[in-house]
Amino acid sequence: MGMEKLLAALIMVESSGNNEKVCNGKVGCLQISPAVVENVNRHYGTSFKNSDALNRYKAKEICEKYIRMNAVPERIGRNSTDEDKTRIWKGGVKGYKKEDTKPYWKKVDRELKRLNKFPGSANNIIQRKITKY
Repeated sequence: MGMEKLLAALIMVESSGNNEKVCNGKVGCLQISPAVVENVNRHYGTSFKNSDALNRYKAKEICEKYIRMNAVPERIGRNSTDEDKTRIWKGGVKGYKKEDTKPYWKKVDRELKRLNKFPGSANNIIQRKITKY
């Protein structure tokens, strides 16, 4: 599955498409923590701010960079799957190994399957704010 569809599923699970969601120190449609922003900036030499997570396009970029820097064969010992990427997003660098990230993966997987039933729905989620389906 492509990264765009995975991001769309993550957005729906994390915030139901709400760009302004704030909960437990995490912000935006992808519920990005300050630690994720810091890690991405350090790794890529970028200068994202925590408030950038409130912008859907920047949030997607931060998330994708975080996943791409951590879901790599050198780190996990094989090519990564959508499950690996999802569980790393939820549980950090070793999230793909953590039992407590499995229920999150099941939610995202259900959303991926739902998105596959409705062509174009992932693009709608990615391109504009959707608060509820």
